[in-house]
Amino acid sequence: PRGDMTHVSFSPLFVIPQNATIPMVPSAGDELIEVKKFRELLQRTWHQVEGKSPDNQLYGPFGFGHFGSLVLSYRNCPDNVPPLVHYDGDMWNSLFPRVPREK
Repeated sequence: PRGDMTHVSFSPLFVIPQNATIPMVPSAGDELIEVKKFRELLQRTWHQVEGKSPDNQLYGPFGFGHFGSLVLSYRNCPDNVPPLVHYDGDMWNSLFPRVPREK
């Protein structure tokens, strides 16, 4: 880095709770049947949105970073939300269309 940056710090303003995500790997403890079914739905429908999503190894059925976030804001749908939510498929329209910021 350029210069002395010790006066700059970063910290999260909001941490997404674990129960607001669909993990790619089932949790070791008790898991709601709805979480299991949603995970299966994400994997089953991925082929319909795969070509519309970024060509990136960090991106997949669970979104960017394989995070599976279920948290979004009124301003846009983050990339770490599963693409099923923000991309149209062959048989559905997205609930919260993502507005790309890149041109």
